[in-house]
Amino acid sequence: MNKSELSILIPVDFSRGTEKWIIQGLSNLTNVRRIQLLYVVPLSLSEVSEFISDDVVENGKKIAEGKMKDLIKGIESAGSFKIGYEIAVGDPAKVILDQAKTGMFDMIMMGHRGFGYIEDFFIGSVTLKVISKSPIPVLVIRKTPS
Repeated sequence: MNKSELSILIPVDFSRGTEKWIIQGLSNLTNVRRIQLLYVVPLSLSEVSEFISDDVVENGKKIAEGKMKDLIKGIESAGSFKIGYEIAVGDPAKVILDQAKTGMFDMIMMGHRGFGYIEDFFIGSVTLKVISKSPIPVLVIRKTPS
C-alpha cells in the first residue's frame, strides 16, 4: 500500500443528508484508496438490551443493510476507491473507537449536523467522544441543513 493513499472509516447514522456530506468530504480528499462505512445498531444500555430479542436485532440489521446498499449506490460515483461496510451492534462511540484502534484505517470521517446547540449536545455526543479518544485523525464534515 502506498502510504499516501488513505483508508477511511466513515460511521453513518442514515440521517437525512448523509450521502451529501460523505460526497462533500471525499471531494476534499484526492488520495482515498478505500472507505469503510460503519453503522452501529445502538444497543448500548444494558437495561434496554435485556429486553431486546435477537429477532429484533436481526431485523434492525436487515433494515440497516438495505439502507447501506442504497447509500453505497449514491456515493459510488464520488471516486475510484473501494467501498466496504459493516453493520455492528453496541455503543456507537465504543464500536467506532475499537475500529480506529485496529490499525486498518488512517482517518475517521464523520458528519456534524450543526443545526443548533441543543441538538448538537445530544446528537453530537458520539462525534465528541470519538474526537476526544481516537488514536487516528478525525475529519468532521459540517452538514448543511437540507
